[in-house]
Amino acid sequence: MQARRDGTAGAQKHSGISNTAYGLPVRSAEMLDSIIREEVNMQRVRLIAGISIVLVCAGCGDPGSGHAWKDQTDMIDKSREVETTVLDASRQQRRQIDEMAQ
Repeated sequence: MQARRDGTAGAQKHSGISNTAYGLPVRSAEMLDSIIREEVNMQRVRLIAGISIVLVCAGCGDPGSGHAWKDQTDMIDKSREVETTVLDASRQQRRQIDEMAQ
């Protein structure tokens, strides 16, 4: 073995840099990586655009149409009115009974 200029005797230094990646030359691998990154970025853009469209469409309702439970709240209000009427009638009947008992 011959001594090298850096003082190592025949041992090869391994820098960890390979001239192939993904089984392709480094330049092809770098191009593949950039294509993959671009595709991932486009998928993100499509996802954000889709979510934006859904949110815009969800907010495009007729604001004057009221809320979803309008019928139920109307029924509750009507039942409260009926309750007051029944309680008033009950009080009046009790007064009449008390007057008759005296």
